[in-house]
Amino acid sequence: MLSKKKNHDRSEIQEVEDDIIGIADIIIPDSSDFIRANQLQKESYAYPLDSILMAIATNADAVLATFDSELLDNGAKEPGELL
Repeated sequence: MLSKKKNHDRSEIQEVEDDIIGIADIIIPDSSDFIRANQLQKESYAYPLDSILMAIATNADAVLATFDSELLDNGAKEPGELL
C-alpha cells in the first residue's frame, strides 16, 4: 500500500518493516486462536478477520493496537493510549 498509493520507495518500506520485525514479537496462530475467534464472532458479530486478530491477542495475553473503529469497539486500544 505504501509503495502503490503513496509512492514510497520499496527499499524505504523494507527498512521500516525490518525495524518493526526487530522489535515485535511474531505470533503464529494455532487452533485455539481459531476456536476463540469463532466464539468471539458469535458474540460480537465482528468480521472473521477481526475476530481472528482479537483472539490471537487475547490468547497471547497481549493488547491489540489499532485505529480500526470496530476493533476498538471490541476491546482493542488506540496506539496513542499505549505510548
